[in-house]
Amino acid sequence: MRSALIEITRYAIFALIIVASHVFALEALLEASGNRWLFVILYSFSIAYLLTPVVRWFSARTGIFDFPAERKVHRMPTPLLGGVAIFAAFTITILANSIMSTQMKAVLTAGTCMFILGILDDVWGISGRIKFIIQILIALLPPLWGGVYIDIFPSTFYWHVAEVALTVLWIVGITNAFNFIDGMDGLAAGMAAIACFFFGIIAMRTGQQLFLLVTMALLGSSLGFLPYNFRQLKSATLFLGDTGSTFMGFMLACVAVMGEWAEGDPVKALSVPLLILGIIILDTTYTTISRIVYGKVNSFTEWLEYTGKDHLHHRLNTLGLSKKQSVFFIYTLSAILGVGAVVIRRSSTTEVFLELCQAVAIFSIVAILMLRSSK
Repeated sequence: MRSALIEITRYAIFALIIVASHVFALEALLEASGNRWLFVILYSFSIAYLLTPVVRWFSARTGIFDFPAERKVHRMPTPLLGGVAIFAAFTITILANSIMSTQMKAVLTAGTCMFILGILDDVWGISGRIKFIIQILIALLPPLWGGVYIDIFPSTFYWHVAEVALTVLWIVGITNAFNFIDGMDGLAAGMAAIACFFFGIIAMRTGQQLFLLVTMALLGSSLGFLPYNFRQLKSATLFLGDTGSTFMGFMLACVAVMGEWAEGDPVKALSVPLLILGIIILDTTYTTISRIVYGKVNSFTEWLEYTGKDHLHHRLNTLGLSKKQSVFFIYTLSAILGVGAVVIRRSSTTEVFLELCQAVAIFSIVAILMLRSSK
């Protein structure tokens, strides 16, 4: 009875935040004080928190579950489609608060396409090859329509084509890397929140207001979902599914390209997103190399279709850490690298070199742990 009252109270509070934001113009009040970003977090968090139980009910009612299997760590059938709540919270927040630009229109449209692809995959299943091709087509929208591309080469036609190709590779790579790491309760949503937090700090310090609000909308949406997916003593009541993990991975990949990290310094500009998303990139890189070396995959199609318990979170669990300890360990590594990304932006050349050496040391430790667990 007491827990039910607490839950009802929470619902009432977050529902009140949404209603009050429109009735009493809380957004305008916080914007006047320079804290509109705080309103965006509260708004997106409230929507995600209120919608997640509805999505869970719908998923259970329609029989959309993630069933236990040899290569999965959960033991009970768990409703999928948690990503619907995150997508809805993020999109509603962006549209309701007019956080829009030409770039954002392209990114949100492409993100919606990625979200729909995730739903189709969760409900009916799509082959890895077809999904990969569709992801490439979706990833072309931000650079070709919104001008969201990695700008590091000279301004010529052929170099621009190379930049677009590199951007598509980055977006598809991070999208799938984020999907791969979604293997334990709270891991993917928590990693997204940590990445958005550090992207947001840099955006705030560099005066990128629109970019700050976008990251805060995704941060709030991720945090609003977490209480149902990462519980202290119990298992998750709902999983993200490909619907959520690919959407968040796609948005983080685009956010990394959209931000202005260090004007006139390509080393710093590339280092910031690579550090903030470093653990995700390392996990996918290491497991890919490992699977090829040990003959687990022999073709690109096999790599796309392969699923196994050989990612970082699985390996930490194998070494003796509990599932929650493994998740918190990865959180900590990501936070350390995130701090490095914030520091590196205002550092001298020598300090940048030292920060990168520190990152390499962390990556080496993680690689050693993964190698140790395989033995």
